[in-house]
Amino acid sequence: MEKTIEELIAMHLTPMAQAFRQQMDDASMQNVPFAERFGLIVETEYTSRPMNKRQRLLKAAHLARAEANIQDINYDVGRTLNRKQLHELATCNYIVLGSNIFITGATGVGKTYVACALGAEACHHYYKTLYIRLPELFLLLGEAADAMVLRKWLNKFTTPKLLIIDDWLLDDTMGTKEVQWLMEIAQQREDLSTIFCSQVAPSDWYDILNKAGGRVADAIMDRIVNNTYQIAINSMDSEKNISMRALYNPLKTSKA
Repeated sequence: MEKTIEELIAMHLTPMAQAFRQQMDDASMQNVPFAERFGLIVETEYTSRPMNKRQRLLKAAHLARAEANIQDINYDVGRTLNRKQLHELATCNYIVLGSNIFITGATGVGKTYVACALGAEACHHYYKTLYIRLPELFLLLGEAADAMVLRKWLNKFTTPKLLIIDDWLLDDTMGTKEVQWLMEIAQQREDLSTIFCSQVAPSDWYDILNKAGGRVADAIMDRIVNNTYQIAINSMDSEKNISMRALYNPLKTSKA
C-alpha cells in the first residue's frame, strides 16, 4: 500500500493518495465493490484540482491583502462605493473584454483592498493575476543587469491576464527611463486588463507622464483610458468615514 501511495504522490496525485489511504484505513470500505471504491478515489482527485489551481493562482498573485473578499466589502462607512458595479466587476467580464479599472481616492479609503478583492475573484475564475506597487516595479526593472534580464522582468508584467498596479504615479522622481518602461507595459497589455490604484485623479495622469517622459505620455494614456471602468472612492460622511487600514485589520472581527 505504501508503495502505491508513494507512486501516486510522485505523479502529483496527492489527493488520490490520501483518499486511497483513508479507504484502506476504513474497515467499512472493505465490503464496497472495487469499481465504486475506485470511483470515489478518482472523484476526490478530480474535485480537488480546481481548488488547488485557484490556490496556486492566489499564491502567485502576491496580493497585498490576501484576505480581501468582495463579499466582505463594507458599503456603510461614509464613502462612495457602488455595490452593483463591484459585483458586476466580480464576474470578471471586464477581463474577457480586456478592459481596465481605475481605482482612485485619498490614502486609507480602501483602494488596495478593493483591488485585491477583484484580484482574488480573477484567480477564482482561473485568470493569472499579479499585484505590484509601481515603486517596486521600477526597482525591479532598474536592477536588471542587462537587456535579457530586463526583458524577463517586463514579460512578467505584460503576460498576466490581470495586472494590479498600486501607488500609480505617486513617485515624483520618475524620469524618461521609467516612462519608457510604462510605455512598453501599456503597449504589450493593450488587450489585457490592468487595475490602476492611485491617489492621483486620472485627469492629472497625462501631465505627470508628460513632465517625466514627454511625447510618450500621449501613447500611454491612449492605451489605458479606452474602455475603462472608474471607481472613485470619496468621503460622503466625515462622521462615519474611518481609515480602511483600521477597518480591514485582519485582527478585528468586524466586516470590511
